[in-house]
Amino acid sequence: MNTTSINHKHTTSGFSMIELTVAIVVIAIVASIGINALTSLKDGTRLTKLEKDIKTLNSAVNVYRASGGSLTGVVMPQDVINKMKTAASDATAGTVVALRGSFVDARIRAVMAEDADSDLMRAVWNASTQKFELSSTGVGVKEFSLDAPLVATVKEDRNTAVAYGTEDKWVWDYTDVVATRTGPNTEIVTTNVLPDVPTSAGGTSVIALPVPEFSIPSGSYPAASFPMLVQLTVPSTYSGAGQIFYQVNGGSWNVYHGGLQLPISPSTTVSAYFASNDPDYYRDSAQNGETYLAVFDDFSGSADGQFTNAQGPHQMDIEILDNGHRFEWGTEAVNQGFYNPNSVTFEGASFENVEPETEFLIGTLTYFNGTTLVNTVADTVTLNVTLDLTSAGIQEELDFELSLESTTNHAWQSDDQNADFVRLDNTATQFTTVLNGQTYYLFLSFGEHTANGFTTIDEFHVHEGASATGNIYGRLTATPPAQP
Repeated sequence: MNTTSINHKHTTSGFSMIELTVAIVVIAIVASIGINALTSLKDGTRLTKLEKDIKTLNSAVNVYRASGGSLTGVVMPQDVINKMKTAASDATAGTVVALRGSFVDARIRAVMAEDADSDLMRAVWNASTQKFELSSTGVGVKEFSLDAPLVATVKEDRNTAVAYGTEDKWVWDYTDVVATRTGPNTEIVTTNVLPDVPTSAGGTSVIALPVPEFSIPSGSYPAASFPMLVQLTVPSTYSGAGQIFYQVNGGSWNVYHGGLQLPISPSTTVSAYFASNDPDYYRDSAQNGETYLAVFDDFSGSADGQFTNAQGPHQMDIEILDNGHRFEWGTEAVNQGFYNPNSVTFEGASFENVEPETEFLIGTLTYFNGTTLVNTVADTVTLNVTLDLTSAGIQEELDFELSLESTTNHAWQSDDQNADFVRLDNTATQFTTVLNGQTYYLFLSFGEHTANGFTTIDEFHVHEGASATGNIYGRLTATPPAQP
């Protein structure tokens, strides 16, 4: 039987055309999903930034309007921004009781949405409410950028309802009227919980009046925005139903006159309610209150100081000179042929761009160690420091007690041992104003000195019969002083 040998040839086959086509389609789908996810993430980030920018710009608009600026007739977003870049004109800057400069960064530019951006959310200026709003339609801004070219600041007239007088800067154009109410509704409502609605004699329900609305809401605002001007309003349909009463920081209640703008300083709380003129048909509204805090990154200003309230034996012999800047004690010794009496002189200093927790120069203390007689020497004196933080619109008066120590001189002691000295009894005191939403304290300490003297943190020593000058430094901090 014949046999035939069959040879089998092994081959490796490639992808078929159909397989390649399917693979390409799958890769395209995966790439499309990745691109869409990346685009969605980018749009989400843009929208988050846009929402924050809208909130910030609306706060700036409120302060701009409260400072006498007008946006009447302005309809385009960039025109709104340009208005907030302006400064008060030279003719009105001296009377504006608010921020006189610009309200936004000079580099801000509105990047408008185009036809290709029809599906994007955008910031739209609402001329009726005078606010930026987030919208999916309309002429709007897809983003606010910081790349506008810097140009000269445009100045405009500002017209505030409350203005500094032209002769006396503390003369306002209005007068508060202390509230006096009679009749069955004399009690001031101090609760936000309203009682059940009673019924009038005619059988109709007594309506609770609406609470007053504030033109600027509670919050923390740049320190340079103060003083801000706040207006109170109620819906026009209730304009004849009652009167608005307001109080500032828990003070007396005053009648609010329509259009009045209340000048608000940092750390101020304003409360208001709408009092009924006809208790048979309306009852007083609940109270509404807003609190305004200052926020700052650094501050500039100046310090001044005066000596007051000297204490000591009843025979003490003192003089306070140069509008309180110079204090002398033991002057009777001069009348008996001795050297000049002891004296301290304070001279204030100015400072710029100081950050909290950083030391800055408050002023200098010049101390002359003269001759005094027994029982004529003052024991203590108060240094009243006026800290004027002009960049924050804040002025504080803070008292520091100084002890005056007269050292008994001995020939065997060194000049340092015979030196008289001034001691800071309290090196820290609390601010009244709340900054950045928290209480601050001012700490003082002695620093560098000239010849014939030496300093520690809380003491300044001067050699007998000599004069020396020492620096006094301040530090603003939110950390309270340690309890003794």
